[in-house]
Amino acid sequence: MEKRLAKVLLIEDNPGDARLMREYLAQSDNPYFTVELAPQLSKGLERLERGGIDAVLLDLRLPDSDGLETFTAVRGRAPGVPIVVLTGIDDEELAERAVREGAQDYLVKGRVDDAQLTRALRYAMARQEALAEKAAAKPGKVIGVMGAKGGVGTTTVALNVATALARRNLPAALLELHSCRGSLSDQLHTTPAGNLRHLLELDPAGITPTELAARLCKLPSGLRVLFSPQQVGEFVDIPPESAKAILQAARAEADYLIVELPCGAALANRVTAQSCDYIGLVLEPEPLCARAARTAVQLLESWGLSRALVGAVTVNRGLWGTPLGPREIRAEVGCEVVGMIPPGAEAVRSAVQTGLPLVLSRPESNTAAALNELASRLILNPVPAIGP
Repeated sequence: MEKRLAKVLLIEDNPGDARLMREYLAQSDNPYFTVELAPQLSKGLERLERGGIDAVLLDLRLPDSDGLETFTAVRGRAPGVPIVVLTGIDDEELAERAVREGAQDYLVKGRVDDAQLTRALRYAMARQEALAEKAAAKPGKVIGVMGAKGGVGTTTVALNVATALARRNLPAALLELHSCRGSLSDQLHTTPAGNLRHLLELDPAGITPTELAARLCKLPSGLRVLFSPQQVGEFVDIPPESAKAILQAARAEADYLIVELPCGAALANRVTAQSCDYIGLVLEPEPLCARAARTAVQLLESWGLSRALVGAVTVNRGLWGTPLGPREIRAEVGCEVVGMIPPGAEAVRSAVQTGLPLVLSRPESNTAAALNELASRLILNPVPAIGP
């Protein structure tokens, strides 16, 4: 039988623990493990950026990072690489939280031997491979839509992209993940019977596909929508564990998820953004908004998202004279431009009056055509940029 070579990145600052882990792994012959050591989180992230790592052994307490944030940073930088957490006797609860957040396993220092370590790594890599195969077999994508700031048309973009996908008979859902009332129900002239607040009343483990489906509102286009809380008494911060559970449940209900995110550093935003396959950043093509978009890109990057997975979507409402072009947007914002929505005051006004998404109420308009084209781009891998 051919022996497999597996590269393990050990992120550990204690020389004694690092030496012991190397010795344990040296005793395995299938797979044959080679170990690279990073004594700090920053060094580990730099190594992961270069690729070629099959598994990570991660100490959560490092000189430049401590606790669950250490795991989150590593997972965000290399989401497809299995992580086995190394923890002390007093930190098992923290390690269990990391497993709930996506780590494959954890091992307690001082209680692990060579057989346990190699078995944990073998199983972690096997489980990750099975997950990757399952994901590859299932079509679909999670697309975040985030505004560079308020009032740039984020809801309009999210609603019309999701509707365009549903009209193509693609199983699609739109999630309005706001802690307070968004504008989606107003745009659709709808008073939803259920909304996000009803899911947040449940424990994260209780947010199942069945519970989610009961709160989804099905529109005539076939699109299913989870609305944000509607009444002041329902407004509440979204726990990150609940946001993750909602996304997992939604993936069982729809192949294509469009997630409308507010721009902000809330933990729920961070977890949601890290779960997205791609993020469309909505902005107006003018200098002040472009600067706000640059800050948003930097925020996403600090969460471990590659700039290659973020694309600018400009919405030109005709308010700023000569708009910035794709080249200027790329230079100012720091990411590619994947959508350009032209002015369409009359079409937008018609959509507001009818309570229908613009791609349905005025499908012949240039604005609707641009939104349909954006939907087509966003479901591709990779998402093609607009030139020049």
